[in-house]
Amino acid sequence: MDVRGIETPLLAWSGDCLVIGLFENRVELTGDLAELDQKLAGTLTELIAEAEFKGKEGSSAVARVGSGRNIAGSQPALANHPD
Repeated sequence: MDVRGIETPLLAWSGDCLVIGLFENRVELTGDLAELDQKLAGTLTELIAEAEFKGKEGSSAVARVGSGRNIAGSQPALANHPD
């Protein structure tokens, strides 16, 4: 899989996989991330809780989102974002 940074706003994105970088111990979803989570029916919130994701270095969590969502065919992934 080719993962690269793009300038497309989260809420306008479409594709096969969306990687969201979060800082360690700062995984609260606000702003566009909160709106994206709402569009994905709380999938990001559930993923953070179920995986006990804390944003520690080298950590990640992946969830599949059905193609019926506004962000079609997406597979959000959470990853640590280094400071």
